[in-house]
Amino acid sequence: MTILRLTFLSVLLVFSHVSFASLVLIGQPDEYEKLFFSEVKVDENLSTGATAGKDVFLSQGQQWGNNTSRDLFWKNVSSTDTFSHQFTWSLSRSNLVTTFILDDLVLTHTSNEGVWNTVGIWMNVSGFDGMFSSSSLTFSVDGLNFGVNRDNKKTFYLQNDSGMEFSTIGGTATFNWELDPNYSGTNFKPNGRVMFSVKALETQTVSEPSALALILVGGAVLLRRRQVRAKSNNHC
Repeated sequence: MTILRLTFLSVLLVFSHVSFASLVLIGQPDEYEKLFFSEVKVDENLSTGATAGKDVFLSQGQQWGNNTSRDLFWKNVSSTDTFSHQFTWSLSRSNLVTTFILDDLVLTHTSNEGVWNTVGIWMNVSGFDGMFSSSSLTFSVDGLNFGVNRDNKKTFYLQNDSGMEFSTIGGTATFNWELDPNYSGTNFKPNGRVMFSVKALETQTVSEPSALALILVGGAVLLRRRQVRAKSNNHC
């Protein structure tokens, strides 16, 4: 096997590794279209444990109302005044059929057409003013770890560093909070103030291919040019 063929084989291996194993955090895209998204929120009274509306959603497109939903009984997961639990989750699409899994809950719905090349993860555990002594939400996705606490909320954006389209993504989401015993408010149902949303997005810009792969391609081209010149000089 020639050096050139070995080099291109190495390139293929690099791209294969990158495509399946490497996610990168990026800045907020200038423009994007939301294809489908999941949402998990606490629609439950953290003081009494009384449930209200739905807590887990899987929606199509931009409109929040086009969704399927389930109840999540937070008080059965952990103590709701001092809560600590790590959820396992995944979001996937096959053709236009979408699936969101949160521990034992499974939701299915549909997606808008489009190229799913970006993931946005919105996180918020602020609660109402004075509700929590402390609170945090941390994510682990493909070796990347990021999160927020009571005093900040943020959306994190992910892409494959090969620029490949997504068909599935998953990881863990860990909630921790402690109700402040001196909380003077009357509303103990935080709803969207304790939640996360995983969004499947189509953006116009994607990550550049692996730098190592580009170096290998450039080296292979240079090597081939030298081989051609050498043969030409030998024939002179």
